[in-house]
Amino acid sequence: MISVEQIHKLESKVLKAVDVIKSLREENNLLKEKLSGYEKRIEELEVFIDSFKQDQTTIEEGILNALNQLDLLEDIVSVSDSDTSLHTEDDQSPAELSAEENSVGEEKEKETPSLENELDIF
Repeated sequence: MISVEQIHKLESKVLKAVDVIKSLREENNLLKEKLSGYEKRIEELEVFIDSFKQDQTTIEEGILNALNQLDLLEDIVSVSDSDTSLHTEDDQSPAELSAEENSVGEEKEKETPSLENELDIF
């Protein structure tokens, strides 16, 4: 036969089990709420990440475009410099070049004292 004492032990064990189940359900609900908040935060961060990736792609394209434009400008300047030096040499006729050489030679003669006058003294 079942005694009253056994029924009280059973009842206390059942009450403890009910309390444990109740606290586990509360904890489970709390964890579900946290999980929901974390999932929302993850979605927000994914949107930020996509935005940053798109911005970075735009920035990289802008930098590459600027570098390409600088390369083109550098090519234009180097071609322009070489054309300018070719034109200055090509634009002068041989007579002009020899006239320049003669004027440079005359300037050098004026700078050096004449030795002929000195020799006449002796």
